[in-house]
Amino acid sequence: MMSRVERVQQRAFVRYLVVGGAAFVVEYSSFYVLFSVFNWAVWLANGVSFLLALLTSFACNRAWTFGAKTYSKRTTQQLGLYITLAFINLLLTLGLVQIMVSLGASAKLAKFTAMLITSAWNFLIYKFLIFTHKQSVN
Repeated sequence: MMSRVERVQQRAFVRYLVVGGAAFVVEYSSFYVLFSVFNWAVWLANGVSFLLALLTSFACNRAWTFGAKTYSKRTTQQLGLYITLAFINLLLTLGLVQIMVSLGASAKLAKFTAMLITSAWNFLIYKFLIFTHKQSVN
């Protein structure tokens, strides 16, 4: 039988996956439209789509995935950490997409692969660093 803590953690992970799915749809669909329909350069379509997904992800993760009445960090601190992590992810994504395209992969496949790789570690960083709940004193 699962403890209450395990059930809460499991729900947070499921919510993270849902939010991640929504951010993925925002990012990949905007990348696809900007790159394929409007013929933007790969790097520009990649950067803009990443920023759109960032805003979607932060708002949804803060309000729903890790939602707490009180957080141990102020919203501005959370956003600063979130943006720092996003910047690291962006640099990695830009590099991976460029390398994969230069090796002959399609830009669309390269983008998809880079998104999977960079999102792998985010849940733990969000949970244990960015969206930590304030401990109640009893």
